[in-house]
Amino acid sequence: MNKDKRKGPSKPTPSLRNLIDEVLAQAPANPPPRMSSFPKSEYDKLCENLGGPADLGYQVKRSVFRRCCAEFPLSQVLPILLRFSSNEDLARRHWPWAAFAISQYKFETGERTKYGDDPSPTQIRDLLGSIERTAQNLRSALTTFQALAERLPDPGSPLRRAHLSWLNAFIAQAVDGHFSDEVNEGGSSLLAAELGKMTFIKQLVELEQGAEIARKRVNTSLLRRRRGQVNPALSTFLSRCGAIWKSLTGRNPSASKVAAKNPDFVIFVRTLAKIGNAPAPSRKQVETGLKEMRTPD
Repeated sequence: MNKDKRKGPSKPTPSLRNLIDEVLAQAPANPPPRMSSFPKSEYDKLCENLGGPADLGYQVKRSVFRRCCAEFPLSQVLPILLRFSSNEDLARRHWPWAAFAISQYKFETGERTKYGDDPSPTQIRDLLGSIERTAQNLRSALTTFQALAERLPDPGSPLRRAHLSWLNAFIAQAVDGHFSDEVNEGGSSLLAAELGKMTFIKQLVELEQGAEIARKRVNTSLLRRRRGQVNPALSTFLSRCGAIWKSLTGRNPSASKVAAKNPDFVIFVRTLAKIGNAPAPSRKQVETGLKEMRTPD
């Protein structure tokens, strides 16, 4: 049973160059496009062709402008801007600012509906007092329970002290950030948990003192809210629209009644608000808002 065990010539080990060539040969003929080959957004084209948004004296992050311009595209906003300016390039450069103003107004209006009524100065003071009392009560309860667990053994109840110590260990390890339904009875673990609890009690003392100081320093005049716009988001929106209007038209924003029709600035503000499906202010609200913006505190 002699079998010919001779083998054929072994294949040479491929070189690294050969492996690279083999991988390249198997690559798809049309690789996916690079990011740079994707179509540019309208905002990117604006920056490339016109140097970016108009200068209104303050900065907004490029990423924020890009997001707002995607939300409210040029085709939606430009016709409104061109109603008040015949310079199309100038109007285009104000589009990012208008999109930003609309987006922020829409967001702020929606966000503020979640707030409900703001607490009065007295309620703020009461809230700080509640924080102070809660910290004091929790600190007192923790130290009282720990003192009970550390008392000398009770002859009338031999297991009482050990059980209190066991219960106290649950609290200590939970306060130390190691909540469990079992007590880690290792010596180092118990010590670390007790030290963590003592640190927490010290923080409660500091919290109690901080809340007390804050309560005593409540400035009622700073917390008192004056009656103003029904929509608190309107003031900021008017300020942004006013800056856009001044830069776009060269005119100061005004809500002064002209004959039987709304002033141009009021029409401008209302139209931008409607694009964002946000509350469109009345002429009187715009007038009141402009007066409040010009009245020093």
